[in-house]
Amino acid sequence: MDFKSKNWAVVLATIMLTVAVLGGGQLLWQKYAVAKPLDTVLQGIDGVAKVAHDGGSRKDDTVKIYVTLQHAANLQKTYTAIMEVAGNALGGKRFKVIVADTRTPELEQLSYLVQPHIQEAVATGMFTQMASYIQEQAAAKNVAAQVFIDSANIYLKLAKDGAELYQIVPRLPDKREVK
Repeated sequence: MDFKSKNWAVVLATIMLTVAVLGGGQLLWQKYAVAKPLDTVLQGIDGVAKVAHDGGSRKDDTVKIYVTLQHAANLQKTYTAIMEVAGNALGGKRFKVIVADTRTPELEQLSYLVQPHIQEAVATGMFTQMASYIQEQAAAKNVAAQVFIDSANIYLKLAKDGAELYQIVPRLPDKREVK
């Protein structure tokens, strides 16, 4: 093949067109094969009001999934379902679920009040005392409280007058982060 006789402008344009087509194909695949089905399935989970996500355009990106919860009957089941669906849809990609809610300053204050007891329960394993304390404090402020516990997390739901606060506290030291 005689490269001297080829028009370099045509070769360069062909390379650029190929890269553009491949990049566009990747974006379309991400949108229609991953993002739309993920959104649809997540919105079918009890308590999920709205879903958005970003990241994941590169192989090593962490996909951030923003989930707004409303009237979740069982926060533990809802969160577990979200994690399972996201894990299945994203395959081996890393992801992080960020939970949004309709909290009020009053619910936040109650959450801050019970945090030391939650962290103490994580450290000592005294979950029944923690749950009792949370129920007492919530009842004193006319707030409905639900506490769920599994091997991975402590799930706290506080609700009053249509406003809700959802909090997931990891029990394992290597997974601690604010959610």
